[in-house]
Amino acid sequence: MGRKTIMETIAKINSEIKSVSTELQKVHKLTREYAAEVREKSAVVFTAEQIQARIKELADQLIENYQQGTDPVLITLLDGGIPFARDLQKELDSRGYIYTPATMQVASYDNKMEGGEVKITSESKVPLGGRHVVVLDDVCDSAHTWMEVRSQLENNVPASLALMALVDKEPPKPRKDNYVPEYTGFKAGRLFLIGYGLDFCKQLRNTCDIRTVGFELDKEKMAAIETVKPLNSQLKQLHDEKRKLESKLALVEAEKLTNPGRSKHTLMAAPAPTRKEGQVPAAGMSYSGGSK
Repeated sequence: MGRKTIMETIAKINSEIKSVSTELQKVHKLTREYAAEVREKSAVVFTAEQIQARIKELADQLIENYQQGTDPVLITLLDGGIPFARDLQKELDSRGYIYTPATMQVASYDNKMEGGEVKITSESKVPLGGRHVVVLDDVCDSAHTWMEVRSQLENNVPASLALMALVDKEPPKPRKDNYVPEYTGFKAGRLFLIGYGLDFCKQLRNTCDIRTVGFELDKEKMAAIETVKPLNSQLKQLHDEKRKLESKLALVEAEKLTNPGRSKHTLMAAPAPTRKEGQVPAAGMSYSGGSK
């Protein structure tokens, strides 16, 4: 592929990237607006005041069970557990309670509620051997995610291991061994909950209360919102293709500099003058050919 072809292809990809980016911006705008609309129409289940009051009570339980000096490790499950963990830790800090904060990233695939695949993408960087560990999460539903996290953490041989879930939600079917979280803020039925860590299309995690969606969602809008994943994949693919072409172009340019070849404008060497008959060569000058 020549330099001109590469540059033309890069220009075409840039145009495609711009088009996909524009489409993604529209989807993001729709997502934000529809999430706000859904939240506005949804009934409040737990108010901000109820949540903060319950967090104080959970802090009481934590301090009572892990007395000062125990220094338990509080592991926040990202991203849903962030608001709850943030406010709980703020309450513990206000009381001068000593603990060690940590985080874990967990990704769920397929149907999390029915026990789909759960993958731990980032483990706690805090050594857990012999430590009391409490995992903080926004909700416990099927408990499938917790079972996977617990199994992974047990490999570190902690002194104890517990889950503190802000909401203990009624599972779609009985949990394994009829598990119940060691610490629970609230109990809820089979509700579609949003807010305060519980997202709606990756939105509303940072709202101050928890609400329930009790109506049918707009299928057309939801279908448009769900295009965000394939559009992002397409954008990444185009970007990767562009980077490869840019690298190839750099190689072509480098080769051109190191092996420029013979230019058509390069002057040909002038032939040596021929000595005429009887002419004596000047000092330092020679002639081609001889006298006739």
